Amino acid sequence: MTAYEEKVPCRQGNRLIIPVGCGLPPFCLKCGQPATTYKEQTLALPDPSKIPFYLIGLVAVNRVRLFLPLCSEHLWRSRVSKFAGVLLMIASIPVGLAVGDETSSLAGVVAFVGTFVSGAILWLKGEVLHAKSIDDNEIVLTGAAEEFLSMLKPQNIVSPH
Repeated sequence: MTAYEEKVPCRQGNRLIIPVGCGLPPFCLKCGQPATTYKEQTLALPDPSKIPFYLIGLVAVNRVRLFLPLCSEHLWRSRVSKFAGVLLMIASIPVGLAVGDETSSLAGVVAFVGTFVSGAILWLKGEVLHAKSIDDNEIVLTGAAEEFLSMLKPQNIVSPH
């Protein structure tokens, strides 16, 4: 019997495999300690043929909502990282304008882009897990710590005959 047939999460290297409709064990995904809360996270993967639309937020195919177990420390870290990222992205506009006024418009553009990208990176770091694939049977994610993954059975890979 495979992990999918048992309807339990499993691992494949550093990837977390969750059968659709299956929950996660009550341990923090980032450190393996007992979870104190579950953080709701919606993950989406675009249809590769519609990436331009996805970038402007019009289309997202293969969307799933998960409740992710975290300890209070890692929940706090996730929230702080996302909040700081949003602040930096918002601040990128006045930073770019201020630097552009003081020096040159090119320096303002560089300051805007640098501040915005820094904010986007911080925001992405606040995401607990990252989707690699989502289909009708399973969700494949990265970002779980080895301490959490080591509690799961390896996925049995069936080779074709």
